[in-house]
Amino acid sequence: MHECFLWLCAQTTHQRHRTYTKSMASTFVAPRTLRDVPHAESYPPGHSALVIPATPETPSYEVSYTALAHAVATVGKQLIPLLPAEKSEKVVALAMPNTLAFPLGFLGAIYGGAAMAPLNPDYKEEEFRFYLEA
Repeated sequence: MHECFLWLCAQTTHQRHRTYTKSMASTFVAPRTLRDVPHAESYPPGHSALVIPATPETPSYEVSYTALAHAVATVGKQLIPLLPAEKSEKVVALAMPNTLAFPLGFLGAIYGGAAMAPLNPDYKEEEFRFYLEA
């Protein structure tokens, strides 16, 4: 099973701003919140937003801020029409293992304006029912 690491909140905004200003010709301010990820106007080329470590079955790989923003916006735009229009509070439950699909689904739901309810994929049927009926 993959372990996904989300590096978006690893440093304070001030630290990120200082780091990117020193290392790049133009000033880059990293997204301040997870909801800002797909809306940021520019991302530093070559900087990773997600790092997926290697497992015995798969190699490691990294996802850039630009690729993450594009994927999150795509998932969010596909999700919006599936959410019930008559409900003012939209909640998406997500039960999946720690793979690249999880942060895309999680952030895509936030992009689509929904609250996120991550559930353990190892829950038993009665545990899912408890959370989904609440």
